[in-house]
Order: sequence, then C-alpha cells, then structure tokens
Amino acid sequence: MDGLLERIEENKLDALYLFINETLRDRTEFDRFFQNLCSVLPHNWSIQRVEVGHEFLSMCHRNQQEQEQQEELFPLICGLESLRALIVSDGYIPRKDNGTIDTDSFLTHLPQARNLQFLDVQRLKLHTPEQVDLLASVFECMQDSLEEIRITSISLKDGLSLDPAIQVCVEMEHLRSLAVSCVSPKEVQQQQQAQQQAQQQATGTNATTTNVTTTTTTTPQQHIISQEVLLELCQSSTTLQDLALRAMRLDDETCQTIAEALITNSFLTSLDIRQNPSIGNVGYKAILGSLERNYDLWCSVMVDNDSFQAKFNALIELNQANRGDLVRSPTREKLATFLERLNGTGEDPTSLWYFLTIHDSILHPLVGFLKWKSERERRQVQAEEQERQQLQEQREEEEMEPKKRAAVIQEEQLDDGGNKRLKTVTTISTTSSS
Repeated sequence: MDGLLERIEENKLDALYLFINETLRDRTEFDRFFQNLCSVLPHNWSIQRVEVGHEFLSMCHRNQQEQEQQEELFPLICGLESLRALIVSDGYIPRKDNGTIDTDSFLTHLPQARNLQFLDVQRLKLHTPEQVDLLASVFECMQDSLEEIRITSISLKDGLSLDPAIQVCVEMEHLRSLAVSCVSPKEVQQQQQAQQQAQQQATGTNATTTNVTTTTTTTPQQHIISQEVLLELCQSSTTLQDLALRAMRLDDETCQTIAEALITNSFLTSLDIRQNPSIGNVGYKAILGSLERNYDLWCSVMVDNDSFQAKFNALIELNQANRGDLVRSPTREKLATFLERLNGTGEDPTSLWYFLTIHDSILHPLVGFLKWKSERERRQVQAEEQERQQLQEQREEEEMEPKKRAAVIQEEQLDDGGNKRLKTVTTISTTSSS
C-alpha cells in the first residue's frame, strides 16, 4: 500500500482503485492507509479514474465514523481536477444489502468534479424527496460535462419518483448514455426482513413471542418515471444514444409512451427494458409497431421475450439493408440490392420472411422481380449454350477443311489416272494437313 501512496504523491497514477484486501481488513492498517491517502490526494493532478468499492466504504462504517470519514473522502476525490470517471461499485463480489454509501455526503460534494464525464454509482439510497432533488441538482451542475450516467440498483423508497433527475437529463447537451435501475420490490422485502432479524438478534427479542403478521397489498405500483418525462426524454434529447431502464417498473402503458417517441426518433441506437415483468405482449407490440414504421432508426431493443427479441433483431438487419429506400419507391434494382445485402448477413431467411409480413405491398414486385431474374438467367444460359455450340461447330469445320482439300485433289488426279502422281499428291496433302 505504501507503493500506491508514493505513486499518488509523485503523480504517476492515472487510475485509483479503492478496494479492500487482506491487509486493509485490519482496522489499524485501514485507518493508517486512510489517513495517508487523505494527505496525498489533495496534491495529485494525474488521476483520471477513481473506483471505490462498497466494502471500502463499509470500513468507514465499522469505525462508527461513517459521516466523518466519508465526509472527508468524497470531497478529496471529487476535488481532483483531472478526474474524468468516477465509479462506486460492488467490486468483484456482489452485495446483498443496500450498500454503505452516505448519500447526502456523496451528492453534496459530487458537483466539485466539474470535468467529470463518466459517472457510475451502484446501490445509491434515495429515501426522501430531498435526496432525489439533490441528485437532480447534481445533474444540473454537471450537465455541461457528463456524457455517460449509470445509476443502477437504486434503493428507492416507495412513492418516490425520479422525474426531477430525469428531467435534467433531457436538457444535457452531451449525454450519450443513460442507465437507471432500481432494486426490485422482492429484493427490498428480503433486505427489510434481514434487517429486522438482525435487529431482533441484537435486542434479544424472541421472534416467536412477537408474532407480527405482515400482509402484502396488491395496490398498483407507481411509475418511477412518469410517462410525460419519459416521452420528453426519448423525443427531445438529440444526443442520447443508449438508454437502459432495467427493473424500473415499466408496464404496457410506459411502453406505449416509448413507442410514441420512437416513431420520430432517429438518434437512439440501444434500448434495454429487461427485468420489467409487468411488460406484456401489448407493450412489446407497441414498440415493435413504431420501429416497423421508422425506417431510419437502427435501434437495438433488448427484452425478456424471445419471440419479440427475434423480431427486434430482424428489424435491425432490415434497416441496415436500407429497407426504407425500397419501401418508399420500390424498383427491381433496389430490390436486388436489398436482397443482396440481406444475403450478406447470413443464410437465415427470418429477416426476409418478417419483411414480407410487414410490407406485403412488396410481395407482388418481389414476384415480378423473381420472374424477371429467372427469365434473365434462362436467356443468359441459352445464349451461352448457343455460343458454345457455334464455337464447337467452328472448330469442327476447321478440322475438316484440310481433309476436304485432300479429297478434291485426289479425285482430280484419279481422273487423270496416274498412280505415281496420285501418291505424290496424297503425300503433299497429308503434309499440308499436318
């Protein structure tokens, strides 16, 4: 660890990874490293990427000084002038809790990273409307620099909406990628049960004596992102290319909103809506219908339904083969080019079959094209056969020509009746034929 600190102090490090190893699991060693780290970071100007593990942050919690140590660490990291990428992750071992990041401290100091381009935070806890507003204000302060945002596995309290933060993302001029996901309700319930059991064990409460019955209500889930904000995000943003909304409680209604935006969108290249079990065939059909009408959008859609996934994949191949130009003004030449491009992607006829199901108006031109192509190939074969026969006849005539001359001379000499001369003539004719 001393070598790492020396490289930080000498500005020879461009990426800093703060994870726990066997040495730092010792409380004394961790405190010593933490103090030395805080002393050398303020003078560094070479670190461009920082990744902090939740286990590293949990060591601050074990010291019962979570507020103080994270309050000291985050401003030093965010204050690095050279910082371009900041990641708070699980590391190599996925955690089963809510994480140990101090939300208020982290979001308060994050705007100091004025040159930050890539932000990736896992298991951020947003339990109050004020924290959601704080996240929105962070995005607003950094909207001129951020290009990629990944806020995944958010622990969001029921009833809260991410609309304020997503609304700011709409106005970002350089945002190319946005990934947002929340912890599933089932996982939240498991975490709550684990916390209750831990509290009961800590207080010595007997779980059998306190027989508390928990009932689950089937009230409709509130949308984490409203349809209005989602529509504006997909329609108004002219830089957003990758959008991932995993485990965001999307349903058929929100899919219809996305479908409305995809009719005119020409920038989005990737849409991930997996891990949303409330989406049914109605929602998938709505998005599929919009992409069928948008010939210019090369958007790769990722869903949990295998049947619809195959259709989304086929649409990508069709658009890449320039189906829009063919559908708008079909000609034999365009159809030939279109089929040639499809054949270049492989021998799977799925894309062509799907193309004919959604563009039946091309069926008759396709039949005409195939007839024309077949007739053209037949005439070409016939012309080649005729040319081959002519060449064969010409070669046979050339081979027979010397024999014909010899036969004519032989007849003339026989008429004169000279055997000796006839033999001489025959020899001459044979020599000439050779």
